[in-house]
Amino acid sequence: FLGCWVMVALGLLCLTRIPHIKPKVKKPFNLKTIFLKKGFLLMMNVFLVNTVYAGIATFAAMYASDLKLHDKLPAAFFLIMAFSMLATRLFAGKIFDRRGPRDIAVLGIVLLALGALVMALANGAVLYLAGGVGIGLGTGILFPVFQAMMSNLVSMEQQGVANATYYIGLDLGWLAGSALAGAVVGMS
Repeated sequence: FLGCWVMVALGLLCLTRIPHIKPKVKKPFNLKTIFLKKGFLLMMNVFLVNTVYAGIATFAAMYASDLKLHDKLPAAFFLIMAFSMLATRLFAGKIFDRRGPRDIAVLGIVLLALGALVMALANGAVLYLAGGVGIGLGTGILFPVFQAMMSNLVSMEQQGVANATYYIGLDLGWLAGSALAGAVVGMS
């Protein structure tokens, strides 16, 4: 099944017209080519948010089992979370454009925190799934907003290093969130 999706993606890639842009100057590889110093604080926000998200995403199914919920509920949780993320595309960009990144980022952090809190307090399916809504809305807002904020820090020529810095925070957050949640699960 997954192999079919990969083949569809490959076929679509072959049909996509991508203009060739010649690099202006080949730069030697160093820390400045992958890390944007003025993006450090924003990268730390990405790291912290993804630490929460990764911890939840990694162990949501195990948590449902600990709550003695139905075996199919984790699938519903991830589906609800995904649709909640998708729903943010209907309003987050407009708020970002009208009011700037701060208001929408604060809303995303509040929604993520509420979703995580509701999920932590869950004693049944309703709160477990409601947590997925909050987590999906929060991360659905925050990840694109943080990436846009990172891109807005630099000129067009530095977009690659801005994206690299963003993804360093994202990757380290996934690593930390999975490891920390795994340690907590191991201790409990």
